Amino acid sequence: MRIESACITDKGLNPKYNVNEDNYLVMEQDGVFAVADGVGGAHAGDIASSAALKIISQGINKFSNQFKNNKIVFLQKLIKAGNSAVYQQSIKKKKQMATTIAIMLIEENYAVLGHVGDSRIYVARNKNILQLTRDHSKLQELLAQNPHLSIDRENYTDGHIITRALGIEKNVEPDIQKVILKPNDVFILCTDGIYNHNTNDEMFDNVNQNKHNLRLVCEGLKKNCYARGAKDNLTAVVLRIISD
Repeated sequence: MRIESACITDKGLNPKYNVNEDNYLVMEQDGVFAVADGVGGAHAGDIASSAALKIISQGINKFSNQFKNNKIVFLQKLIKAGNSAVYQQSIKKKKQMATTIAIMLIEENYAVLGHVGDSRIYVARNKNILQLTRDHSKLQELLAQNPHLSIDRENYTDGHIITRALGIEKNVEPDIQKVILKPNDVFILCTDGIYNHNTNDEMFDNVNQNKHNLRLVCEGLKKNCYARGAKDNLTAVVLRIISD
């Protein structure tokens, strides 16, 4: 297996966002990809997302040999290190800082996925696109408790409130899963600024048309965001699994 990737990040069109609080990490040779979204309403979300990804990137080489036989524990270790970095920044600056994270670690024919918050990971495979992560949000908790409840997601007032993030508490529990890779899989790691303006069907059609040019996939995602107001920062990392 080999990987090709492309990414995009943008502040969006909302005038209340002076800076882009999203960040991303691409370490293609190490098979590590991630997005992070500094939590709105907290102070210095851009610092939080940057700090988390910086310590994670440093940990790739620092801990890789120690956990080479257990990539699930390795990813847990990386995410917890990111949490500690943001939490310590909060204490140092005496301001609450927080960030979401969605991260993918590729190892031979499988990948380990981890996330905290509402940044997501999708896979386009065969003739479908699947959301692999489940948001840590009030809306998702409500739906989990009431699976048959009909909700207008767009106008649900607490839809943006997350229930878990890096930096809020001294310790955090990420959701971790293992996924078997297949040739031509296309993964999209993205913040809510992307998926709030791109439906699943639109993302699949975009991938299906442009999977041999991932830069066009990224540009298509951004185009839809801008056409619909780009109300939030938007970030995506798109990668394709290629069989040698």
